[in-house]
Amino acid sequence: MAEKYAVKTIAFPPITTGALCFPVEVAARIAITEAIEFLLECKSIEQVIFVCFEVRVYEQYLEVFSEIYRYIEG
Repeated sequence: MAEKYAVKTIAFPPITTGALCFPVEVAARIAITEAIEFLLECKSIEQVIFVCFEVRVYEQYLEVFSEIYRYIEG
């Protein structure tokens, strides 16, 4: 859908990590990995924003992103 409408920026909240208590680390890993895979194929998206409403969630996303980045950079 993002490509169909030539969306340039897309934002995602950490789905299910609040009331449903899904582990933030797992949610972050899934979200970041899927975003990277999508960006490799979708040429219209220029920016992906992960909207973290709590500091602990932000820190977990940042940690997971750093791990994935280090892995990709080798």
